[in-house]
Amino acid sequence: MLNETFKMWANPELSQHLKLMQFIGLLDKHSKEIYEGDVVRGFGRHRSPLMEVKLEEFQDREDGVYMGYWFYTWAGGDMSAIEVIGNIYESPELLEAEK
Repeated sequence: MLNETFKMWANPELSQHLKLMQFIGLLDKHSKEIYEGDVVRGFGRHRSPLMEVKLEEFQDREDGVYMGYWFYTWAGGDMSAIEVIGNIYESPELLEAEK
């Protein structure tokens, strides 16, 4: 499988239609893997808007600057409050509807 993937990336005609998505090491409330570029919704005391999963820089008074995921901070680390809805590559209209 890995060999076939490298062959696709090496082919310019095929690779222009592919987007590599990085698994971030977390699962949503349905045990679905979460990738950068996914669109997630949080469920807590208040339903959150849809959010794109992307690594961002945050400022913390005690720890200084660090990198993290906004949706994870919003959920307080409770992944049972996060659900993958889609991703920005297959369904870009998801985030447009939220604006």
